[in-house]
Amino acid sequence: MGLTENLPTEILNEIFSYFQDIQDFTTLNTLRQVCRQWQQVIDIPSRWQVIFMNRPLSVQQLKRYMHAHRPFIHRLTLHQVKDEMLRHVLTDYPALEYLCVTQWTTLTHHSFRLFKYGHIRQLVLVGGNKDPFLALDAPALVRLLEMCPLITCLDIQQCLMPIKSIQSVIKALQTNPIQSRIESLTLPIQYPCTHSERLLLGQYLPSLTYLHLLV
Repeated sequence: MGLTENLPTEILNEIFSYFQDIQDFTTLNTLRQVCRQWQQVIDIPSRWQVIFMNRPLSVQQLKRYMHAHRPFIHRLTLHQVKDEMLRHVLTDYPALEYLCVTQWTTLTHHSFRLFKYGHIRQLVLVGGNKDPFLALDAPALVRLLEMCPLITCLDIQQCLMPIKSIQSVIKALQTNPIQSRIESLTLPIQYPCTHSERLLLGQYLPSLTYLHLLV
């Protein structure tokens, strides 16, 4: 290792702190094999709490880069993912509280159907500019909230198939009553809602304090 073999841990930690994007994570996974000291410094849990992926990845690539660090990841941003990736992250990242998916193109509510994801607090889905797709009607929205019982913030943008109306959400909640802690809700919607509909929605989602509708 030459000049680096006697560097104190603090200096190594400072050097490795500049590795931020996915190419850097690939490099870090290589560097952690250099020696035990480097592995210990690179594996400091705080380094892996917030992860931003700035290019598309397959599930296998994500597993290769992040498998050893999954227990430490609290906030994760992914780019251009499909259902398989979302299910993997929601299932295998036990400490994950914030998930942002940007530029999704083939993401559906089926990603949330199999399990309850009690650890997710904030979920942001931002569609692609050219060809966004999300099959999310009102019943699917209610199921999503049901599958993430601790979620407090849900932000959905740039949806090709927006929810029809708040009235349709209310009907879905009447059909499938749920216990939800949602406080902030941003939704693409076809028709604006009335004040009375907002009040009625609040009866079914009592923790809701912020509602932003993208008409």
